[in-house]
Amino acid sequence: MNTQQRWRANGRSRGRPLAAGHAFSSSLSLRRLRRVDETNIQFKAFAGNLRSRVSALIKWNKVLSSRLQAQLKQLERLNRLRKFLSPQVAEVVIASDEESTPSYRREIAAMFCDLRGFTAFSDSASPEAVLEVMRVYHQAMGELIDRYGGTIEHRAGDGIMVIFNAPLPCNDPALQAVQLAVAMRNRMRELIKNWQKFGYELGFGVGLSLGYATLSMVGSEG
Repeated sequence: MNTQQRWRANGRSRGRPLAAGHAFSSSLSLRRLRRVDETNIQFKAFAGNLRSRVSALIKWNKVLSSRLQAQLKQLERLNRLRKFLSPQVAEVVIASDEESTPSYRREIAAMFCDLRGFTAFSDSASPEAVLEVMRVYHQAMGELIDRYGGTIEHRAGDGIMVIFNAPLPCNDPALQAVQLAVAMRNRMRELIKNWQKFGYELGFGVGLSLGYATLSMVGSEG
C-alpha cells in the first residue's frame, strides 16, 4: 500500500496535514490586522490631536493679531495726544481710557518761565523771526522739562507753566523744579548769546512756587 492509500485508509486526505499551517497563517493574519487597526486608531487620534492644536494655534494667532492691532491703535492715539498734551497727561488719558480724570488735591511745585523783552521784540521783528525764536525756545525748554520729569500745564506765547508731582507723583517736587530752573537758565544763556548776534534783545525769567493744589482736566467734549 502506498502512502496515499494509507492516508485514505486512515480516513485522512492529502490536505489534512496542512490544516495546522492554514490555522497558523490565519492567526498571523488576524494579528496583523489587529496591529493595522491599532495603528489606524493611533493615527486617527494623533490626527485629531493635531487638528485640535492647529485650531488652537489659529485662534491664538487671531487673539495676538487683535491685541497687536489694539496696541498699535493705542500707540497712534498716544502719539496724537502727545502733540497737544504733556506726555504724562497723555499717558494718564490712555491708561484710564477716559477723556477726563477725577479732580484730586496734592502738594505740587509749580514753575513759571518766559522770555523777558519778548513783547517789544515781537512788535519790531518780522513774524518769521518771531516764530523761529519761539520754535528754538520751546524746543530747548521742552527737552529739559522732559528730562527733569516736569509736566507742562500750559504754554501761552513765550510763557510756560510746569508742574511737578502731578499727574505722575515724584519723590521731591521742589528739588526737581529747582534743578529744572537751573538747567533752563544755563541753556538760555547760550540761546540769548546767539540771538544777540541777530540784534535780538531778549532775556529769561523763571519763578517757583510750592503748595497744595486741586488738579483736574477742564474742557469741552471733543
